[in-house]
Amino acid sequence: MKICSTLHNHCMLCDGASTLQEMAAAAYAAGFSDLGISCHTWAPFDPGFGVRDEPAYRAAVAFLRESWRGRL
Repeated sequence: MKICSTLHNHCMLCDGASTLQEMAAAAYAAGFSDLGISCHTWAPFDPGFGVRDEPAYRAAVAFLRESWRGRL
């Protein structure tokens, strides 16, 4: 069994350029078995960087996990 994964990925909820769904679709199309999301935490000294709404971020990642369950 070949495992092809990427575990350090940022989406547009922090400093990335793609949505979670776009990233999952691209990983699946590339034959990946796993996709990890690792957005940065917001910090007051860098207000333009990181996830500002952590509950929404956690909900979005949970939705992604469920929508791709069994495939990615």
